[in-house]
Amino acid sequence: MTATDRLMIRPFTAEDFPAWYAIFSDPDLIRTFGGGLYRDEKEARDKFFAGSVGDPRRNAIVLKETGEVVGVITCCEPNPWVAAREDLKPFRGRSLSYALLPAFRGRGYAVEAARAVTEACFAEGADYVNAGFFAGNLSSEAVQKKLGFSYYGAHTYARNGDVVQVTENILWNPASAPDA
Repeated sequence: MTATDRLMIRPFTAEDFPAWYAIFSDPDLIRTFGGGLYRDEKEARDKFFAGSVGDPRRNAIVLKETGEVVGVITCCEPNPWVAAREDLKPFRGRSLSYALLPAFRGRGYAVEAARAVTEACFAEGADYVNAGFFAGNLSSEAVQKKLGFSYYGAHTYARNGDVVQVTENILWNPASAPDA
């Protein structure tokens, strides 16, 4: 578990399903976050219990004051596009993604949670953390800029019958940056 002044970042528990489902059943949120969109609650529940409960890579963003789950943040192996880059192969990387329920946006929670998780990744030995955002997701782009991520590249891929563009950014661990 990681904590900030206002947030706890911890693995999901069984009791978190309603908030997780609110995130992953919101088509507008999923369009900017990625991942699966679940319209069927039973299918979503099966996916939640099979892949999110207790998984240390998939975490709930929780308000300390109320205990309410307000979002999701993941830190896992770099996505295939980033991992395949020759210039990154000598380095240990992590990939960061995050989403907040609409009612909790604009309060700095995404920056706060992403900063804490990025720092934890560096403390665990990651040389870099990458984060991407879909074209038009200005909020996620702003979060990454505030944290000091810099442009690394862009790519497109097919998703749900559409071709989407993703901008990939990278933040180097100050202790292991290539030019350090």
